[in-house]
Amino acid sequence: MTSLDPLLPYLYDGYTDTWTPAQWAILRALAEGCNPGGRAEPAVTKMLCAVGGPIGHSLANIFLDMAGRPASPNAEMIDLDIQIARSSRRVPDIGIRDAVADQLLLVAEGKRDAHINVGECDLDPDGSGSQVICYLHGCWTSPDALKGAAFLWLHPSDIDPWKECWHDMHLDNPSYVERAGGQERLRRWIDTERAATRQWRTATWEDLVARVRDLREPAADVIAAIIGTWLGR
Repeated sequence: MTSLDPLLPYLYDGYTDTWTPAQWAILRALAEGCNPGGRAEPAVTKMLCAVGGPIGHSLANIFLDMAGRPASPNAEMIDLDIQIARSSRRVPDIGIRDAVADQLLLVAEGKRDAHINVGECDLDPDGSGSQVICYLHGCWTSPDALKGAAFLWLHPSDIDPWKECWHDMHLDNPSYVERAGGQERLRRWIDTERAATRQWRTATWEDLVARVRDLREPAADVIAAIIGTWLGR
């Protein structure tokens, strides 16, 4: 049975000091092979943001590689909600930063079964405003923070990450047309979201688990166990 203990020295106190006993309990249960359900998804993504030291550096470069970006000698995991956010809006789950240049290299959103949230973005004048669209813009951070950053969407291998987005088939459903306020507006929603998905790279949690296990470190094994138990696949 895996324990959380090998990972503890690599977790950044500046983040973990704010974690609740419930979050710690979720992570310990997942590390030990028991999925407690509930708020496990944010506990997992917050854990990834908090990994530092050489394991955190390796993890950050795994994310960059999955997004098709080159490795960085200064890459580190960061919590966007703490380090980058400039508003009370929702923010993406995971960030990678060049610690020397203080430059954001990657923004990642992770989903298992959670829905894509909508109504997020004032920069979408037609109001479709899902996370897929909103997170590409600077409305949740400083204007220049996202320049040059990659965008990565993590999903289980058996789930289409864009299944919940607007699609052409919605044009044939009167309830969706009514919700949008007409076919023309719904057509714009579809086109806007479709264009947004093209700016995201996608990767699977299973691929992340395999790459982390390949590090062959006890702390990395804990990370892989936590994600694998949470996926339950």
